[in-house]
Amino acid sequence: MCSEPPVWSFSAGQLFVLHRAAYTLLDMTFEKVNAN
Repeated sequence: MCSEPPVWSFSAGQLFVLHRAAYTLLDMTFEKVNAN
């Protein structure tokens, strides 16, 4: 029960990359919506 959840096994670098990827995806989607 005290074992660490998988999320905490990620390093700060991996979390940063994931955050950037999600942010870029949202930005692209937002641009598509604005283009219409």
